[in-house]
Amino acid sequence: MRFTLLSILSLAVVSTTTAQGANSSELLVPTTNGPVLGHYAATAPASVREFLGIPYGAPPIGRLRFAPAAKPNPWIEPIDAGKFGPTCYNAMIPPELEIVAKPPLEDEDCLSINVWTPTKKRSKGPAAVLLWTYGGGFTFGGSFTPVYDGTNLVRDQQDVIVVSFNYRLAVFGYPGSRGLPAKQQNPGLLDVRSAVEWTRDNIAAFGGDPKRITLFGESAGGSATDTYLYYAKDDPIIAGAIMQSGTVSLTDIGVLGLPFGESWGNLTRLVDCGNQSAAQELECMRQVPAKYLRDTMSANNLTFTPAQDNGTVFSNYLSLLESGSRAKVPLLVGSNDQELLAVNNTAEAAATGSFSTLQTFTCPAAQTARYHARIAPTWQYRYFGAFPMRFGNFTMPGVASHGAEIPQVFGTYDPDGASEEQRDSSAYIQGAWAAFAKDPKQGLRKYAPNWPTYSRACKSLVRLTYNNQPGATFVYPESYEAGCSF
Repeated sequence: MRFTLLSILSLAVVSTTTAQGANSSELLVPTTNGPVLGHYAATAPASVREFLGIPYGAPPIGRLRFAPAAKPNPWIEPIDAGKFGPTCYNAMIPPELEIVAKPPLEDEDCLSINVWTPTKKRSKGPAAVLLWTYGGGFTFGGSFTPVYDGTNLVRDQQDVIVVSFNYRLAVFGYPGSRGLPAKQQNPGLLDVRSAVEWTRDNIAAFGGDPKRITLFGESAGGSATDTYLYYAKDDPIIAGAIMQSGTVSLTDIGVLGLPFGESWGNLTRLVDCGNQSAAQELECMRQVPAKYLRDTMSANNLTFTPAQDNGTVFSNYLSLLESGSRAKVPLLVGSNDQELLAVNNTAEAAATGSFSTLQTFTCPAAQTARYHARIAPTWQYRYFGAFPMRFGNFTMPGVASHGAEIPQVFGTYDPDGASEEQRDSSAYIQGAWAAFAKDPKQGLRKYAPNWPTYSRACKSLVRLTYNNQPGATFVYPESYEAGCSF
């Protein structure tokens, strides 16, 4: 929705009233593409401004489908930044996650970004920026998810801004077409770069510091963050990175699990674009309605994940990691104590879950910390909080499983059902993430108790919420690395 000058003034009057006298002019913010009109966060109107659904890329449709994001077309009249933009097309959402992960609206025109920033009255100077990348196995997810809401983190931490964005998924983000340029096989990963660039170019207008951007994410979002450190190493822009339960190993799993182009070939045949040259197939696929592509892909259980193109995803990650050929920025990396829950309560199932947790999350995080510590300040954590999580009428058991740390980081746990320990744990973890963002090199060294940088020779593994007690304790990294092959 676009506004006339009269409607802007009318909204400004309403906003001033609902924000308890706050200066409504701070809701109209210029960006490099045009002005945006935000609002005060519903649950924190006196302290947080919210700008949702701002385009950071041109609609990736037609000739731009499967291509790196282009700059948005400029606009003159303010865009209403009052609600999330459509989510990029999802595929194959696990049934147990539909209650929280099913998007209210999906569209191919989905490249939007969101900003939660302090009111000017609260700001003491340019704020540090936490730029969030959601997970979902590169096939589902979106920035709309309530657990990713940045309001509480910005409200409870001084001079911190939270930014989140949508990036392309499944076939739209990782097509696997030989008709694409050799180093542009993963437009979904390149969307991360576009979001980082938009944040660098625009965050000052929202009160942020473009020189203090921390890219962080969980699961596939952590993997995308790690991938970024490799392909953007010569000009990372970001000042630090946080990887929660995800490294490039998750990308490798996707690459190794499916031959390049197999799903693309199957999908092209199903939508009558197959049996042509690579260029002709690509052109044909750009003309198929997006929803039909998504529905056909999902109905036939076709999986699209990042492909090795030696531009965004590489085939020699271990040697690159060992040689330090990645962005030399401070890093906080970790995982949860019981990432993969057993399907049933048998001893065999529990052992399988523990082994999978070790191989998929514990060992990759440890290996990343070990080698990254050679080139930049590095911290490794392990999260133990076992708090129940309620989603609508569904309650997950209190286990430090995959994603359990997210509501602690964002402060989006259920306030009615939270214990004092959970509240205090969340406050501590939020403070740590904020301290890192404000000063990636020294912030955690000064946090209480002081966090030691990673070293196998000392008690440097940070145990968060161990035995459900808020705060941090420290043990030797090898305490949880038995069984790792490195």
